[in-house]
Amino acid sequence: MFDYSFITLFLTTVLGFGSLFGFLHLVWKQLFSQLEESKKELKSDLLYLEAEFKTDIHRVESRLDRSISALGERIDILVDHFSLRLMAESPKKRKRLQG
Repeated sequence: MFDYSFITLFLTTVLGFGSLFGFLHLVWKQLFSQLEESKKELKSDLLYLEAEFKTDIHRVESRLDRSISALGERIDILVDHFSLRLMAESPKKRKRLQG
């Protein structure tokens, strides 16, 4: 007649593989959702880091501008001081050369 053990074995195998593939599909979906979440967090962190980097560069630029202008003022003062000193010492040297 008809052997039911083969049908039972076949159905058990199909259901077992179905369960296994269902489990693997579930694991795959969870891993994929965690990967997407990690990508979003990484993107957010990169945007925050970029904004922080821009503010730091802006601070450094403004500090450098202030330092350059202060240095320019000091150089102007030194040039004025040396020119006044040179003008003050010139008549003394001329008198020495004439006398």
